[in-house]
Amino acid sequence: MSTYQTIASTNEASIEVKRSRFIAVATPVSSREEAEKFLETVRRTHYNAKHHVYAFQLRKDNLLKYSDDGEPSGTAGKPIAEILRRRGLTDIMIVVTRYFGGILLGTGGLAHAYSDAAQLVLSNTPVITMMEVTRMQCRCDYSLYGRLPSLIASFGGEIETTDFADCVLLSFIIPTENSRGFQIALRELSFGKTEAIAIETAYIQQKKTNL
Repeated sequence: MSTYQTIASTNEASIEVKRSRFIAVATPVSSREEAEKFLETVRRTHYNAKHHVYAFQLRKDNLLKYSDDGEPSGTAGKPIAEILRRRGLTDIMIVVTRYFGGILLGTGGLAHAYSDAAQLVLSNTPVITMMEVTRMQCRCDYSLYGRLPSLIASFGGEIETTDFADCVLLSFIIPTENSRGFQIALRELSFGKTEAIAIETAYIQQKKTNL
């Protein structure tokens, strides 16, 4: 996967339905352990609430997990999980805490309430696109250096550091999907004398471009 969508920060929203209060919290998570730890934090914060329903989706192992936490089966966690799946969001968790107001909502009412709470918190939380990049290094002579920044930029890359000594050492990132094409172009530009070394791959937030 060269890109994926998630959220950058934790956000909260709440709704009230027939005197029951539903507090939804969305947060970025990258592992099952992080999700479980966040759930415990919410439970401690709202220790007197009746239900802590959740759903989370992770890139790792393509995992989607949810819980109704005592609500009728299929009325709580599943609607939240369906929202995450339908919106294509991953590495994200939503926990909806319910303070029971004394009026039964019925299975349809519950599903709508949990879904509405999850939708509300997501509508107030900016979605970001993460892009896979390859971090690379290249040693070149000064005659080639003047042409490298524009070549890197033409493949969507960005220079991170430049060290000047007997030769020039450039450290930069390139979208992974463009890295092979960049290597070919670099060899052509240097007549086969210069190559870039791939150091590692990582995900960074994709910058918005003005069209």
